[in-house]
Amino acid sequence: MTANRLNGNLYANLFPLVMLLLTVGYGAACLAGQDEEGQLGLLVALPAGRASIVLQESAVMVLQAGIVALAVAASVLAGRVFGLDVTVATAISASVAALLLGLDLGLVTMLAGAITGRRGAAIATGTSLAAASYLLGSLAPVVSWLRPWRYASLFFWAVDNGQVSHGVSPRDYAVLGLVAIGAAYATVVAFRRLDVH
Repeated sequence: MTANRLNGNLYANLFPLVMLLLTVGYGAACLAGQDEEGQLGLLVALPAGRASIVLQESAVMVLQAGIVALAVAASVLAGRVFGLDVTVATAISASVAALLLGLDLGLVTMLAGAITGRRGAAIATGTSLAAASYLLGSLAPVVSWLRPWRYASLFFWAVDNGQVSHGVSPRDYAVLGLVAIGAAYATVVAFRRLDVH
């Protein structure tokens, strides 16, 4: 199997979908979900500050998603035994980029939950952004008037710009990393203002 087929079958479709189910679901549940269930009040009453809670929840998201990314990378590398034409560096870098994509959208979902305190609103925000980003990244190469907007798609920076074939660039990592940092910071700010039930 060539890198192009690997990109189309796994990295451009299946892996991001699994990653988004995990991170968006967790991002909606960890603050807004606990608030709706009346558990968040007990958590914020502890000596740890709200920034610490956000950082710990973010770390759990990174750990969960990282395990999935590691499993995918290991599976792809194991496929080399069966003729899969992919280098170790490509498998690892593409998996890290997909991991960052999932974290970006998961953290945006967590941000929406910190702003609204509602799990439904958080899921709607995360899934809407993911769907819009996916469509933009997929359609931009074939629709001329959308092409200039491809840079607004997180999928473009993670999987839709030939990352499996040509590698992930430092600029790709920088954009994905900055979005994650920005979303985490905004979540801390929003959570400090949330009226916890």
